[in-house]
Amino acid sequence: MTADPPDDPRRAARRSLEKGPAREARRHPVRWGAEVIGLGAAVGAVRVLPESLALRAGSLLGQAFARFDSHYHRLAIANLQLAFPDWSAAECRDFVRRNFAEMGRTAAEWARMPALSDEEVRARVEVRGLESLRAAFAQGRGALVVTAHYGYWEMLLRAVPPLLPEFELTAVERSQPNPYFRELIGNRRYHGGMELLQQNALSIRRALRRNAAVGVLADHYLSERKGGVLAPFLGLPAWSNPGPAALALSAGCPVLMAHIRRIDRTRHCVEFNPIERPDFDDRVMAVRDLTTRINAAIGDIIRSEPELWLWSNHRWRGSPAVAAGAYPSRRRRRRGAPS
Repeated sequence: MTADPPDDPRRAARRSLEKGPAREARRHPVRWGAEVIGLGAAVGAVRVLPESLALRAGSLLGQAFARFDSHYHRLAIANLQLAFPDWSAAECRDFVRRNFAEMGRTAAEWARMPALSDEEVRARVEVRGLESLRAAFAQGRGALVVTAHYGYWEMLLRAVPPLLPEFELTAVERSQPNPYFRELIGNRRYHGGMELLQQNALSIRRALRRNAAVGVLADHYLSERKGGVLAPFLGLPAWSNPGPAALALSAGCPVLMAHIRRIDRTRHCVEFNPIERPDFDDRVMAVRDLTTRINAAIGDIIRSEPELWLWSNHRWRGSPAVAAGAYPSRRRRRRGAPS
């Protein structure tokens, strides 16, 4: 079954403003407006440059961001020290420079993606494990496809659907606190021809009942207060979102891991691998076990090429294995205050 034509992202953005972010938009009109103007200008500049120069500029901008935004730089360093305690400080600093360069390069590719034709996308992306996705569709219960902020993850939305035109593929759209960003990003995703789902269980269940494959970013921190469960992630207990596991188990659908790696300067490889479902009668244990398996699948991929993961996040916030103060604070010290 194919998806209906996607809604106009401008109308979707207006609806999002009407529901709650409108109040937030009134709180930060200048800052949020400046942010989206800056992003729009950067996207426009990258699109007019020759591709090789644009990717180089993205890499340099990523390194500059790491250098001048000390908070995200220190956050990435803190995560590396947790995940790889045997790394020296110099190794961590060198890694962060390469990591932010890759994120900048990926951002430049994202900025240029709407200009690519379907033929150019097919030439740039190799897909492996598509038979696993076909087998999932054959069961008729849909499929939950988990992925992470790893590599050029946005390309998954563009590269895979044309290869399976007889099936519906969609993804869950993560809410943006800045409503103007939401509109800008929504407009760019519209070019991919995919209708994204709102971040709620009902829309995902409906898609699975239509035998759709639903993509979900599953490497987010989720606090205990919001329903997070402790599950190992890269060897450390981390508050994790049990939602994907709970939805897959209630729908009885297969779970697959999808990730994308860089082959060379402009080419990528997408790979699908099934994740084995737990065999527990107890639902709570089953959800926790499947969440652990999803974390393990993501962790294995990160360890294979750690430069491709977005390390500047609070993944182990609140973990019992993390000492208080391990993560940097955005608060600025008052002048004259002790360090």
